[in-house]
Amino acid sequence: MPGARIIKQQFRSSIRRGTGAVHFLLRDNPQIDFSAEITKACIKNFAYDGQCESSRAPYLYELILLSGKGEKIKTSILNSLF
Repeated sequence: MPGARIIKQQFRSSIRRGTGAVHFLLRDNPQIDFSAEITKACIKNFAYDGQCESSRAPYLYELILLSGKGEKIKTSILNSLF
């Protein structure tokens, strides 16, 4: 079984590409805090081509809900605006 560092790297790679693997990583690793990676994806648009790819807002919102760290992520996003 891979360590937390490797799992976070997989999560980071997957969330940047917008794949569904992040759902499995969240589900299978509840002890790991992915809130920093989710926050970064909410703040920065990682879409390769914004004209071809639709909004990732529903995808990211679902990840926030699944993470169980909604308040922490919301606070981080709001703090980044200032």
